[in-house]
Amino acid sequence: MTDMDNAERLNLASRVFYYFRQQAGNNEPPAYEYLSDQDLMAALIGDMRHYADWRGIDFNGAVAAGNSAYFQHRNEEDYPYSLGEEVEHHEPRSGQNSPEDGARVARRGIVTSIYPEPGGAQTYYVRFLGETDSQPLASADLQPAPAFPRVVTSQGIVESLADAERLLVETGARIRSCQLRDTPPAARDITDQDKITAALAGACDLTSGDISRLLEPQVTAWAAETARPWRPVPAVHPTQLAALGFPQPVQSAIDAPGHSTDPSQSRGSSQRADSTPRRR
Repeated sequence: MTDMDNAERLNLASRVFYYFRQQAGNNEPPAYEYLSDQDLMAALIGDMRHYADWRGIDFNGAVAAGNSAYFQHRNEEDYPYSLGEEVEHHEPRSGQNSPEDGARVARRGIVTSIYPEPGGAQTYYVRFLGETDSQPLASADLQPAPAFPRVVTSQGIVESLADAERLLVETGARIRSCQLRDTPPAARDITDQDKITAALAGACDLTSGDISRLLEPQVTAWAAETARPWRPVPAVHPTQLAALGFPQPVQSAIDAPGHSTDPSQSRGSSQRADSTPRRR
């Protein structure tokens, strides 16, 4: 199948995956009926390992060869990575200069922008966890990141690096605000913080302490922002109200013919009406 392009490979895999789901649903009782696509893929891989054992196929060797072929296919694409895609950049671990794989760490990040270079090459700008700026990298320096682990929290299901980072910062800021007020944080926030931290640590090959350290500036800034006292925002023009997301169509009320929003004019009208001589 070396003459196939990636679109054809995707189409073939889609038909295989759909057929597996269909056949699993035809069983009595239906197998894997309520599984998500992520869990169904895991079930398919597990079942294929049973088949490999039965046929005497080296399953781990097949998986390794398949991963190698996948990375080669991606590198042959004109645009291997898209905006918002999660990628990995392998670099030496802190304090180590050895090029051996055992001394390298795969940093997980998100493609934030793509710039074409002379000769048709692409420069990918990648933002890594806890960083504000994106780093320019060539496609040869990147690999597709494995699927982010699915995390069920009290605030919803997290399935991406960006969502996990955002939710962990917001949750950490609420916990920090409670600590500053000497009040106990919500138990669900503590549980969510532990779950998301563990998922990020596993996905990014870091420790829970690393995750806390990387996101500490964001948590501190967000906690300070939420602690600021509320104050009204002056807005007198329709465009200012629209920019604030005013929920009503105020344009017609403000610009209606014969209608004025100036309080002084309203008072003046009332005074003129009161000063008119009344008939006795």
